[in-house]
Amino acid sequence: MNSFWKNTKKNILESKQKQKGQEVNIMAVDPVCKMEVDEKICKYASEYKGKRYYFCAPGCQSDFEENPEKYLKGSNEKQERKEPPPYAPC
Repeated sequence: MNSFWKNTKKNILESKQKQKGQEVNIMAVDPVCKMEVDEKICKYASEYKGKRYYFCAPGCQSDFEENPEKYLKGSNEKQERKEPPPYAPC
């Protein structure tokens, strides 16, 4: 699914939740292990080139900070979800 359709689907869901008076829960995707992470309660985050990235565990955050381009390369392409690193609680 391309980013246009993902954003459209996300906007529709958020709009429906707002109409029902529900709090909107936006989930980020950890660029290292591809796990969904709640931005509101996430303890691990880094900024790179003006964008904030969220992580499930400190190991994923440190891996990203060592080589961000490795994890962002092809991020717009469909990627298979890999198994999380052994040190991550995800």
